[in-house]
Order: sequence, then structure tokens, then C-alpha cells
Amino acid sequence: MNVPKVIHQTWKSEVLPPAQAQWQRTVRDQHPNHEHILWTDAHNRALICDDYPWFLPTYDSYAHDIERVDAVRYFILHSRGGLYLDLDVEVFRSLETLLGPGLTFSMEAGPMITQTVTSNALMAAPPNHPFFDRLIRRLPAIRRSDITHQDIFDNTGPNMLATELAAWGGDDITILGLDLVCPVGVIAQNPALEDPRLEAVREQRALAAVHHNTETWNVQLPTPVVAPEGYVLFRNSDLPGHDLAYVQCHGDDIGPLVERCSADDGAIGFNFNGFLKSRDATLEPAQADGGWFKPGIEPWVCVKISHLGSLRQTGSLE
Repeated sequence: MNVPKVIHQTWKSEVLPPAQAQWQRTVRDQHPNHEHILWTDAHNRALICDDYPWFLPTYDSYAHDIERVDAVRYFILHSRGGLYLDLDVEVFRSLETLLGPGLTFSMEAGPMITQTVTSNALMAAPPNHPFFDRLIRRLPAIRRSDITHQDIFDNTGPNMLATELAAWGGDDITILGLDLVCPVGVIAQNPALEDPRLEAVREQRALAAVHHNTETWNVQLPTPVVAPEGYVLFRNSDLPGHDLAYVQCHGDDIGPLVERCSADDGAIGFNFNGFLKSRDATLEPAQADGGWFKPGIEPWVCVKISHLGSLRQTGSLE
């Protein structure tokens, strides 16, 4: 079977942020003869409920919303086939002729262009492809821990996908290299580009597409104005590692974090990523100068006042 002329994308609702809406328009403009489907969170869960009810307990139990978004794209391609694209993929020319007759994937790279992994931001397949049939049935068993960002990559994300592709070992896999689809963060390092500026790439169509990696899934909470009752706030600090649990927060509301942490005797505090920290964690300086921190976000952690006496510290803290 060939890959159907249908392009799948997902978002929380049918109302897209301006940037995602613009990037979606580039996809539609370059593929006028394709069917375009935007799957919302409600549509995604309905697909699992209606066609794959055996997976619903796992789907609902994921700690991170992005794990559901990751997982459902594999079910969409298994059910319907076609091309899946993240909404932060900007397309400069048609991808149709780049797709193989079987599986097609792009590559992800960063922070160095030599650090690559198979991406789940661009995938294509005929419906009912045996790789996706195998993959979706393995997802519940693949899941081990479900707390940190690393767990996301290992449970449903690119690390998991790369491992499963290697185990599959099929001969109908097409991989689009970074000379065709490249993350924006490493285009300056891309030897295939004479002019690596995004504006030039866009104008010259030197790539087929770029992945903007907006990481809307990476929840980073702004610093609280004041520490919650019973806690001390440490700015530009963290309790790295020793993650006890993850609490999904939406918007700027840290209420769920405070409530969960206060009720857990094993938790010493919580940080800006929504991770509860265990008693053996050590307070350390953390600067918001790495690629992991979003603009306007500084690392911070709240520690229970009752645990300050036994808190281990390193470096100079505020």
C-alpha cells in the first residue's frame, strides 16, 4: 500500500496560536491536493476509546499530557495512514515526493548537529503498517517510570521510537536527513546550507522543512510572587535529580503542586518543572542560561520550612 494523501496534525483545540497557525498554512499551501486533519485532544481520546479501548487505561494514566500526544500519533498512523507533522514544522516545498512507499521518518538533532535521534515530529506510513501495529501494542509494556522529562522521551518519544525501529529492522524505512528537514536550533551548523539564516533558507527553499521545536509540552512555571505558606522560595536554584513524582500544572497555577507536596511526607519541595523532590535531594545553584530554559523563565524551587534544618546545600544560594 502507498501512503494516503492525508496530513495529520494535533493540538489541544481547534484554536491555534498565531505561530502554529502560520506554520500550518505553509503545510496546506505546499500540499493542496491532500486532506488535512487537525486532531484535538477530544478527537484523540475518542479515537482511543472507539478503536483501541484496550489502550485507554494506559492513555489516561500517563503523567504528562505530551505522552498522550506522542502516543496517539502512532495510533492515528496505524488507523488512517498518511503523513503526521507536528504543528511547529514549517514547510517550504512539498514533502510528498520525499516519502517512501513504507515508513518515513525525519531526524532530530541538538544541541549539536551530530547528536541525532529519529524524530516523531514527521512520520508517514500506509495504514495498518506492521511496525505501528507492533509499536502500539508494545507501548504499555515499554513504560517504566513516568516522572521526569527523560521518561517522556523513553516512554513515548524519540528515544523509544529509535529503539523500536532498531528492533524492528524492516527494509522499508526512509529516513529524511538534516539536509532535507532540520531543527531550527542547528541550522547554523548544517553543512548542507550555503546561507544558514532562517530567512535565507525560507526564501531559497534550501530545505524541505524546518522544525521549530517550540516545546509547548515542556511546562516551565514562572517564579511565584511569594512562597506558599509553609515553604521557602529559592530563586535560581533547584534540587536536581531525586524526582519523586510529577504534577501536571496548567497556566501559572501551582496550587496542585503545593497540595500534592504538602500531603506527601516523602517530599521535601517542588520546582518550576512540576517535579516533587525527595528528602535526599541537595539544593544547588541553577542558572537559566541553558537551552532547556524558556525565555523569561528562571529556575526556582520551593522547600518545606520543616525540612530546612536538614537540607543539604552546595554553592552560593540566595
